[in-house]
Amino acid sequence: MKQNNKQNKKGFTLLEMLVVILIIGILAAIALPQYQMAVKKAEFARLQPMTKALLDAEERYFLTNGTYTGIENLDIDMPGATYVNVYGSILANGSICSCNGNGQWLFCATKDKRNAYGVIPSNSNSYPWGAGKKYCGACSLDTEDKYNKFCQKMTNRTSVSIRSNWLIVDYYCQGNLYQFE
Repeated sequence: MKQNNKQNKKGFTLLEMLVVILIIGILAAIALPQYQMAVKKAEFARLQPMTKALLDAEERYFLTNGTYTGIENLDIDMPGATYVNVYGSILANGSICSCNGNGQWLFCATKDKRNAYGVIPSNSNSYPWGAGKKYCGACSLDTEDKYNKFCQKMTNRTSVSIRSNWLIVDYYCQGNLYQFE
C-alpha cells in the first residue's frame, strides 16, 4: 500500500499574491483621482453660499447707499466666519472670501488659494465682464494644469473667459477665469 506523502498546504502562492496586489493597485489608480475630484467639488460647493452671502450684503449696501463697498462696511451673515477684515477678507471654514475695495468683484477661494468662485454684483458697471456673471477662477495661467482643468470641468468650458489678477489675503494670483453658463 502506497502512502500519500502530500501535505495539505494552506495559503497563497507568490504569484497569486502579486496578482491581487496588482489588481488593488489598478483599482486605487482609478479611484484616487475620482476621490480627489469629489473632495475638490465639495470644497468648491461650500464657496458658493459664502459668495452668495457676500453678494447679498453688497446688494443690500448698494440699495441703501447707491454704491458698493469693501467688506469692512458690510452687514454680513456668513456661517462659520472666524475672523473678519484681514486685508479686506473674511476667513470662514478654512476658505477665504474677499472683494475688491469698491465691492464690484466678489469671490471666495479654496483652502489652497488655487481655485475660487467669483461673482460680479448685478449693478456693477465698472467691470466689462458682465454684471451678475459667475466665474470659476484658477490661480494659474497654464490651461492644462489641474486647477484650470477643475474650472473647465465645473463650467463646461475649455476656453478661458478672462485672464485676470486678484489678491487672496496675502497671496497674489494671476490666473484664468471661466464663466459659468
